Amino acid sequence: MKKLLCDKSNRKTIAILAGNLNTYYDSFLSKSVKKATLERDINLLIMICGSMNTDMSYKYEYQSNIMYYMLSEECVDGLILLPSIIYNYSKKSELSNILQHYKKTPLVTVNEPVEGHPGILVDNSSGIRELVSHLFHEHGKRNFAFVGGPKNNTEAQIRLEGFLQGMKDVGLEVDPRAILPGDFWKTGGVKAVRQMEESGLPWPEVIVCSNDYAAFGVYEELKKRNITIPNDIAVTGFDNIAPARYSFPPLTSIEQPLEQVAYKAVELLEQIINGKSVAKKTVLPTRVVYRWSTACSRWNLKCSGKKVTDQLEPQIKFKDIELKNRVSTWLEQFKTVNLDEQSVRVTKEAEFIDLLYLTVSRHEDINFWDDLLFNLRYILDKYNKVDENFLTIMQCRIAEIRELFLGLTLAKNSTESYVQAKAVQRILSVFVKKDLKQEISDQIPRLGIKSFFMSMYPRPFNHKKDETWDIPKTSTFFCGYCRGEEITLPEKTLFHTRKLIPENISLPDEPMAFIMMAASFREAQFGYILMEASIEDEQVYTNLGIQISTAYRSILIFNEREQKTKELNSVLEQLRKSNLKLEEMSTHDSLTGLYNRRGFLLLGEKYHEMSLRNGTDYILFYADMDGLKAINDTWGHSEGDKAIRDFAKILKSTIRDTDIIARLGGDEFTVCTPNTRSDSAQVIENRLFENIEKYNINSGNQWKMDFSIGHVIHSDQPKLSFFEKMSLADERLYNRKRSKKAKTI
Repeated sequence: MKKLLCDKSNRKTIAILAGNLNTYYDSFLSKSVKKATLERDINLLIMICGSMNTDMSYKYEYQSNIMYYMLSEECVDGLILLPSIIYNYSKKSELSNILQHYKKTPLVTVNEPVEGHPGILVDNSSGIRELVSHLFHEHGKRNFAFVGGPKNNTEAQIRLEGFLQGMKDVGLEVDPRAILPGDFWKTGGVKAVRQMEESGLPWPEVIVCSNDYAAFGVYEELKKRNITIPNDIAVTGFDNIAPARYSFPPLTSIEQPLEQVAYKAVELLEQIINGKSVAKKTVLPTRVVYRWSTACSRWNLKCSGKKVTDQLEPQIKFKDIELKNRVSTWLEQFKTVNLDEQSVRVTKEAEFIDLLYLTVSRHEDINFWDDLLFNLRYILDKYNKVDENFLTIMQCRIAEIRELFLGLTLAKNSTESYVQAKAVQRILSVFVKKDLKQEISDQIPRLGIKSFFMSMYPRPFNHKKDETWDIPKTSTFFCGYCRGEEITLPEKTLFHTRKLIPENISLPDEPMAFIMMAASFREAQFGYILMEASIEDEQVYTNLGIQISTAYRSILIFNEREQKTKELNSVLEQLRKSNLKLEEMSTHDSLTGLYNRRGFLLLGEKYHEMSLRNGTDYILFYADMDGLKAINDTWGHSEGDKAIRDFAKILKSTIRDTDIIARLGGDEFTVCTPNTRSDSAQVIENRLFENIEKYNINSGNQWKMDFSIGHVIHSDQPKLSFFEKMSLADERLYNRKRSKKAKTI
């Protein structure tokens, strides 16, 4: 069966069901999986699925959940699954539903064991135990608190167990009130600090957080209370995301080997696809990265978290072979050089600076040098060659280069942000589908996205949280391009949704990675977007997808309003012609000047049809003059006619000019008020009663005017015809009339 991105070489395609690429964990893991798949000549789909059934980060995040069910064996050969994002904030039964959906597809899980499937796990316990031991023995800490994660998350549970075991290892008891719930977001850390303050317990010496985002929330709340870190309270995190290094103070954290996790997951999945047996569980170690949030320094061996080694080869692989060779040569020379000689020191420092600049120019990881210098310090110390001044100078040079690197990065990001903002502005400015297609083809390639495909369902549909997904079986290709070539297909060309893109679209014969997300707006699902993962900043994809979906929704609204305007104008034109005909056919009552029964029916039916078409409401009133016969019998028919004319005038003064009034015959009247809210019925009746009362006071007549009234609201009886509504209003009128008579007896 044909797979997405299939080519003549029979290249495999796998997918990772990720959460939200705006988080460091999902972003870095997805990038690492992309790197691993492309190196292995495998295609990749990165599915932005969102956390299951949650609105924590965004009210309508659950709309991304459609991506969990979007794939099948028709378009992928295997899956990498992150179970935690499925039941962090939802029921574990959701995982069973997804596993059932992919029961025929080879599958590897990451960081969560799932029965029947191989899993790549991280040792979430030992790092926390080491951290507790270090803070107890080396820093004399005794009072600890812990901020947890989502209650359904296995990793969060294991990290808590590791903390409790670590406390037990050093002989400390834990007050249950010092174990605080969290959610793996800053909000959890914020709430935890507030809960600590309200608990009545003294502030802890250390707050151990189950992830870095929670620690940032703790930072925020402690600073509001003028509690300093680490002098008053030490804080630790987990995951060692990029902001941990640059937070203030830099955050001590436990690093997961995400790149190793990604490579191992791809390796195992490829083996399963090829019919090979693999281990059911692979556990990878973590590493504590000590920083100033626990008063630790990288130059302190006890706080290093590193193993000192004589191995002088770089532990981080450089992509650039020339740079790697030059670094290796520079390191090897330290075995024989004499740093006491000034010329040697100057030469080695100059070489070091050259290598740093080369690292930046070749887009390598500048953080590599921090780890390398740590090992170099202890190796030089071992050979009695250590020179503190020399090492300090190199450390300063690294800081200078990092500042330069950050400056270059900021400048690059500023330029890219301007290009992105301009592209988004152009995309959001259009109101026609043709123009949106053109702007996508013009603007998105400028952002570095090499290929783009957007497909739409035959009809948009609304989806509510917790509803079962019913994905349309077919889709239409909306627009796209591939490697600079715009794709043109006949409009409304249908293809099977499970294929993801039409089969007649040709792709390059090379491994490709795509990011796929839902095209949705609030409750509405329109279709889906595929973008080639060809730029580093993955947040751009999410932002673009949201903006393009918003633009598409605006176009639909604009088109819908245009269509309704055309229909309204058409109806109004029909009404104008009908009015002319009604005039010609003498459709007015000669006594009052109001419409007669025939005129009212013709005009009322038009308003009824317009309400059904446009979804507007109207109210139909039936009124009957009480005591008209007595007026005729007592004061003559001329007074009776006067009463009828005056009642008609009162009706006209009570309602709007756009409303329809008719005298159906004798003492019977009817009123239709289009585009009226349902709660206006009682207001109109009350106004009519007030006007009648004023008339009786000021008219000077020997008789008093009185009436009974009933009404029907269109939206309460949407299935009834206009004529049936008239009958119902008449029935309600006479029910009131009978009730009035009963009260007077």
